[in-house]
Amino acid sequence: MLQNILNNIDDRVLAFDTNLKLIAINRNMYDDYLTAFGVKLVPGVSVLEKTPEPIFSMWNERYQRVLKGEFIDINEEFGIVGVPIHSSIRLSPLIVNNSIIGGTLHSRDTSLQRLAEQKNKENEQHLYAQINNTQESLWSVDTDCRILTINQVFQNDFNTVFGHKLIKGDCVLDYLKGDLRAEWKERYDLAFSGQKFTKTDKFEFDNFLLHAEVSFNPIVVNGEVVGATGFTRDITENVLKQQELEKALEKAKESDYLKSAFIANISHEIRSPLNSVLGFAELAFDDDYDHSKKEKFRKNMLMSGSHLLDVINGIIDISLIESGQMEVHSEPFEINQLLQNCVVQIQAAQKSTDPEIVFKNAPAHIILSDKKHVKQILLNLLTNANKFTLKGQITVSSSIENKRIIISVQDTGVGIPKNIGDRLFDRFYRTKESIELTAGTGLGLSISEALVEKLGGEIWYESEVGVGTTFNFSLPLK
Repeated sequence: MLQNILNNIDDRVLAFDTNLKLIAINRNMYDDYLTAFGVKLVPGVSVLEKTPEPIFSMWNERYQRVLKGEFIDINEEFGIVGVPIHSSIRLSPLIVNNSIIGGTLHSRDTSLQRLAEQKNKENEQHLYAQINNTQESLWSVDTDCRILTINQVFQNDFNTVFGHKLIKGDCVLDYLKGDLRAEWKERYDLAFSGQKFTKTDKFEFDNFLLHAEVSFNPIVVNGEVVGATGFTRDITENVLKQQELEKALEKAKESDYLKSAFIANISHEIRSPLNSVLGFAELAFDDDYDHSKKEKFRKNMLMSGSHLLDVINGIIDISLIESGQMEVHSEPFEINQLLQNCVVQIQAAQKSTDPEIVFKNAPAHIILSDKKHVKQILLNLLTNANKFTLKGQITVSSSIENKRIIISVQDTGVGIPKNIGDRLFDRFYRTKESIELTAGTGLGLSISEALVEKLGGEIWYESEVGVGTTFNFSLPLK
């Protein structure tokens, strides 16, 4: 009956006496021994029968230790007919009435278990490799917020932000302070309650800004939440693109508004002098007016025609600039003489002596540039200064800095609000003050900026409301 019980056990079992003679063996052990060594192990036969070296010495030493009362656990791999078999072996002394009368060997085939463990280990290694090879941050924590798994990206990012390199077992909350700790504890608690959710964060550093999307998922085992996983995706590029898109949309709306305002304004700017020309032309042919009156009409026609020509030239200039067809013809000329001529030209067009236009004389400087474009820039700046300076003074000057000539037009006019900034150079842009004080197309400064850049220079301004404005532009001193 005992033999039947032994034969029905899946494991391998044998018992031996103090002379290493077999006492009992089950069918599985008998078959394995016969296959491996060609020996039919039956009671009375040595358990080391026909065992080759070095196996004989190794197992003889083990059996002797067992006969001295030692319990031995072994995990080994055997090759039976070329097939590797992993076994978990237990050697125990056989004790009767407190005396050792032999020993037992209990062997369990763990090949499938080992294969499964190896497969799991390989899968785990592959998983870790995938986690570490991703460009996103991945980590998991238990319900005490201690790290279970972590990839290098999150490890490095956390170290960069919070100054600690997390390892398995670290509590992530220990390295967060104040409101940030409370906020992240609340997030983890929400995940531990079984909820999946995503948050967006913004981290600001000395040299860069990081926008991140953080996703949390509970880890559920047998229906119980045992932790949570975190996944962080860098969305900085997307956020910046979205912001740029919003700015572009806002600029497009503003540009559309400015163009609409420009069309309405330009219609007025063209229609008014044209109506004036036509009106005065009609009066000039009326015999009811004497010669002096008709002379005045002709002068008004010339002024209106000149203004109309300026408007049309501005439109042509901005079209040439936008299409890249604006040409530069450089020639040597004395810059201060040109500045003085421009001052005289604006003075001649003034209807009163206020504001006073002054040219600060300076040593002669010959520069190589496009004389026509430089004159156009200066006249634009002087005309604007004259429009917005109701009293006081306009001063034109030049100076040399870092092999460049700086030309300045300073006025004591109404000034420009600080919030305007570089929008002042946008096409069609006009400040509220400019709309209220004078007519115009909003193209003068845009054209001036484009011309200065075309000539290899820069243009900028400084202003204070109620005090005045200084426009400066630089040109290479060649």
